[in-house]
Amino acid sequence: MKKIFNPFHSIMIFLILLLHILPLFFHKSDQPVFYNYSKNYIILITILIFLATILSLIIPFLNKKFKRWNVLYNSITFYLILLFMTVAGETFLRLTSPDPFIRYRQWGHKKSIWVGFEAAPDSSWSLNLGARENKQTYSTDIDGFRMNVNSPNWRNDKSKNKIFAVGGSCVFGFGLNNDETWVHLLGDELETKVPYHVINAGNSGHDSYQVLIRAYKKILPYRPQAIIYYQSMNDTRQFGNDWRTYKPIPDNIIFSETLHDYHESEFKNKNIYIRTLLFRYFYEVYRNLSQKVKIIPLEDNSKNHNAIKNEKSYKETLTDELLDSSKNYYIQNIATLHDICKRNGIKLIPCTFIIDDDEMEEKYINFIKYYNQSLRNFCKKENIEIIDIEKDFKNKKNKKNYFYFDGYHPNVFGSNYIAEIIKTKIADIIEE
Repeated sequence: MKKIFNPFHSIMIFLILLLHILPLFFHKSDQPVFYNYSKNYIILITILIFLATILSLIIPFLNKKFKRWNVLYNSITFYLILLFMTVAGETFLRLTSPDPFIRYRQWGHKKSIWVGFEAAPDSSWSLNLGARENKQTYSTDIDGFRMNVNSPNWRNDKSKNKIFAVGGSCVFGFGLNNDETWVHLLGDELETKVPYHVINAGNSGHDSYQVLIRAYKKILPYRPQAIIYYQSMNDTRQFGNDWRTYKPIPDNIIFSETLHDYHESEFKNKNIYIRTLLFRYFYEVYRNLSQKVKIIPLEDNSKNHNAIKNEKSYKETLTDELLDSSKNYYIQNIATLHDICKRNGIKLIPCTFIIDDDEMEEKYINFIKYYNQSLRNFCKKENIEIIDIEKDFKNKKNKKNYFYFDGYHPNVFGSNYIAEIIKTKIADIIEE
């Protein structure tokens, strides 16, 4: 009987394909059901072995049936070209990809041993973070504080006391030029009417723990008369985490020298293919395309947004235990900062946080309201004067006019509002 194909070719092809499947066995799934593999992963390996078997049979058969096409030779050539392109692509990505800290660096940050990341000193950069017509200019001084436009040499002026404002990007001034932040506008008033320099020590992305450490390391040496505290939104990042072990920035971002190092540390128990940068980039492309497909039409945004806000999942995940854990983290850091201030004769002036609670997700609204009430309770217990911005703001109409698109970063109008509220109350608090 005449053979329809050479079995040696089938075995050779199968072994080559199996060689590429073998690395998949060195993998640990997040939810294994058998050995280290999840149900879907077992199905994937089974399908690939089945396809390898089918190809090892089909290619020699086609090569025998269509000799003039030389199917086997062309298949091997195609495989070698594909292998070369894959290795070349991975090598190119490893040589040209930025380090994992690049996103922080674009915001003007540098790595910090104390707080993970903070504004780089003596820097200036431009970004359009607020979707405005022109880019905004951000400048920092020798300490990484936002540049004091009115008094850049405030360190040498001994005739005026100092007031520092601390917090995250809502203090530093997301989407605002140096002279548009509420800290600068407050300084305009206080530096002309009373003998105070107002310094913007906010830092984009910082939560209450980072604010505490930065205040101790960089603000305390200047012996300010007061510190204005306006921060809570960034503390929602540790939602769902134990506040005692929470880190504001992952270690592998800080300590990875290259994106490949970071990616490997993120997927260290996964197979070799997942740990490649090619997989990362193809996955990012897939995710971006899938998100574009799911875009909600403009006219349906409000209806769908309300439906999303009322989704059962939010109510199930936002438990009392998670709220209490998050609040403990937030209040404990403020309490420590208050104790440091009290021991050094500095007046801490906490402010409640404002958001557009008509547009933001329900879980964030609940967090901020809970933080604000916890802050009021803490200040009442410790006999601390608080500037309750939320109390004045909650009855405002068209709250979205005060913020950028995210519903919590104040725009120019919102910046003026915050400065005005603090200005009317801070003088009496400081002079007590």
